[in-house]
Amino acid sequence: SSGTYQIKLNSASSKNFQLDLTTITQRGDSKTETIKGVVNSQGQVLNLTFDKSNINNSHIKKSVTFASTLEDIAMLKKLGSISFPVAISTTVLISDAEKMYNKGKHDQANKLIDAAIVLIEKTPKILINPTAKDILLYDFAALKKLIK
Repeated sequence: SSGTYQIKLNSASSKNFQLDLTTITQRGDSKTETIKGVVNSQGQVLNLTFDKSNINNSHIKKSVTFASTLEDIAMLKKLGSISFPVAISTTVLISDAEKMYNKGKHDQANKLIDAAIVLIEKTPKILINPTAKDILLYDFAALKKLIK
């Protein structure tokens, strides 16, 4: 039935996940979305909005906050998916962005997140694996939407 649903994932240990979700309307229209992330014993919440009449209104999103993004960075470092320098640099940028956001300085927060995006996009594969890159870019884009 149409509505908003929460999907909670958890794992005894930190690990990457990929969820491929296919939604199908009453008319048989379908759409598959893929979402990647990191999960641990504290869990990861995904929000599914489903419209049984119009597939274009259905989507799945990770719940992203500054705290969850910092947690993702820490877990990706622990998993060896990102190097120590990349983890430290992105942690500083996102922590500073959160401070600016909390002070109402949204433009400065956005600039810091933009710097984190550029850093991740330009980081060579030897320092960040492709899944970690996708996870962090998703998180950073979600933070930018949060700030608006």
